[in-house]
Amino acid sequence: EWIAPSVTAVLGWEPSQLVGSPTSVLVHPDDQHLLAQPGGTQAETHRRVRVRMRHQDGAWRWVEKHSRPLPDDDGTLTWASIVSTVWDIQAEVEALDALRQAEEARRTLERAMEQAARLEGLGVLAGGLAHDFNNLLVAIIGNTSLVLEDLGPDSPAAPALRDVLLAAQRSADLTHQMLAYAQQSPLALEAVDLSA
Repeated sequence: EWIAPSVTAVLGWEPSQLVGSPTSVLVHPDDQHLLAQPGGTQAETHRRVRVRMRHQDGAWRWVEKHSRPLPDDDGTLTWASIVSTVWDIQAEVEALDALRQAEEARRTLERAMEQAARLEGLGVLAGGLAHDFNNLLVAIIGNTSLVLEDLGPDSPAAPALRDVLLAAQRSADLTHQMLAYAQQSPLALEAVDLSA
């Protein structure tokens, strides 16, 4: 059995350390099934797989393994004896990994930007609703105040109208909080003399 000296450059092993052992003993357990699968366009005469193989330092290295069967005594190609070459593709796999990670980071950022846009749209909607609601409250507060003045404090309806006024003022405070959350300036309520 002959092992190419290039195995030292790729995996750190001296050829003499591997003679007599199938290269499959160096293949990562999760990649063993790939060794039995034919690859390439000539499945009968050539196999090409990408697997992780153990480097002499103990680390796993990605390699591309090309294998061809050797002819037996009568010239028939069988997989009983093979010749394999191993190419170091660690840098390529790491680059592809980095590209996948960058793509995932880009998708994550896009999702975050879409979420931010939805929240911004919700803030604009909340601000618009708060402005409209505030306009309604101005009418409720103003008209309730006018009715209270016309009826006087001794009117039997005065306590109920004061409750309406108090509820409307609390609603106005809540509306101002919504406007602040939506980062829009609240409308200021102030008394206006309509008889002037």
